[in-house]
Amino acid sequence: MRLTPADLARLFGGRLEGAGEPSAPLAAIETDSRNVRPGGAFVALAGERLDGHVHVGAAAAAGIPAASVAGAVRGFRAVAHRLEPVLESDGVLWINDSKATNVDAAVTGLRALGDRPVVWIGGGGSKGVGPEALAAEVAARAGCAVVGVTGSVGKTSAKELCALALGGRDAAATPGNLNTWTGIPISVLGLTPPVGVFVAEMAMSAPGEIRDLCSFARPRTGVLLNVGLAHVELLGSLAAIADAKAELLESLPADGVAVCNADDPEVRRVAARSPAPVTWFGIDAPADYGAVDVVDAGLEGVRCRLVGPDGSAPLRLRVPGLHTVRNACAAAAVAGRHGVGIAEAAERLAAFEAPPQRGVVRRGAEGAVIVDDSYNASPASVAAALAVLAGSGAARRLAVLGDMLELGDHAADAHAEAGRQAARAATALIAVGEHAALMVEAAVAAGMPADCARVAGDVDEAARLARAQCDPGTVVLVKASHGVALERVVERLLR
Repeated sequence: MRLTPADLARLFGGRLEGAGEPSAPLAAIETDSRNVRPGGAFVALAGERLDGHVHVGAAAAAGIPAASVAGAVRGFRAVAHRLEPVLESDGVLWINDSKATNVDAAVTGLRALGDRPVVWIGGGGSKGVGPEALAAEVAARAGCAVVGVTGSVGKTSAKELCALALGGRDAAATPGNLNTWTGIPISVLGLTPPVGVFVAEMAMSAPGEIRDLCSFARPRTGVLLNVGLAHVELLGSLAAIADAKAELLESLPADGVAVCNADDPEVRRVAARSPAPVTWFGIDAPADYGAVDVVDAGLEGVRCRLVGPDGSAPLRLRVPGLHTVRNACAAAAVAGRHGVGIAEAAERLAAFEAPPQRGVVRRGAEGAVIVDDSYNASPASVAAALAVLAGSGAARRLAVLGDMLELGDHAADAHAEAGRQAARAATALIAVGEHAALMVEAAVAAGMPADCARVAGDVDEAARLARAQCDPGTVVLVKASHGVALERVVERLLR
């Protein structure tokens, strides 16, 4: 599975000059120079906030024998004369039609490499040349079956559930939230054989992005979890979001399988676009994989019987929320596609733990219970989180809610509805952000006492107000979009 400098030259259409070791396998390819081991390669990406080119020199100083620089460097030809002395070094791969964002740092870094083998990859500014080309090559060499997972809510948890249900040493998944055009290739490049099945979480914020991801990941199984208002500001409507998510289904081969949520009307609408047969999962509607005898045990989790074509099996999930049960049904369907029976899948799924900041139940310093769901938020996920708070059984239930971002024209209605839901689920509300007053007003109008609903001027004030209410027996839900940074509230409550 490992690539060589010669492979890089071929994949990027560049040329390898000098002696070096063109056939020596690279230990790994990383985009964080701090993670590169000797014998590995560093891919410098030019992002919105950080430009990896500035770290080429540091990578060289660490003794990395190959530095792969990919990004968008503007006006390469205009600065080519400055690079010519560097390009005479041994083992330099370069593309003449490159664009750069940080030429000075790249030049300095390449010079620092001295006579070490160097790989210079410009990227050309097009998606046809970049980390995804490397990932496609690695994935093809690995020969693993790829499972793509997308949806508006719950992608990371569902991805982890799928990997658990598949089990064994030969199942791997994208780590953390590496779910984008650069994240998925980075995950593929980090695969350690043997890998039989690779579960790839796929995110998008515009039409065509999931289709692009599928062009190199080439999933044979596609999981469409749900369709909600996340990113509606960018896509315009719920139907447009469904169409963008359906690109995963449309990219499947005819002998693959689409795993679709029977409980979601928008998913049902687009499922027919899959050239592959559809396997349905769900709780409310008839489905191939589902759950019966569901018992919500509050913060202790959920019990049910998992049902599939080959029978049923008891399942105890230690993570609260009925939405987790539905994702477990999807995971069982994926596992069934790969020959794992329902009983074995249920046994493996029982070990599931919520990913960080996604509904994790923690104990606060004052004896309160903190439900840390601070990673992200959308109308559907806020409703699910508030349902968990309502089902906690605690006499005192505090909701700390921040803005849900990228909702566009739907923002006012969505935040007002969140306030109304908070009035039903919580005994107190602290809201922070641009729409905080709207949430509080809606909560009070829905019956929450006015002295129990507060607007915080910023995250620090929200943390102070929440800390003052953290007594033993209080359950605190913390939920907002990632940009609001409510994880700082959680940190304060845990100290």
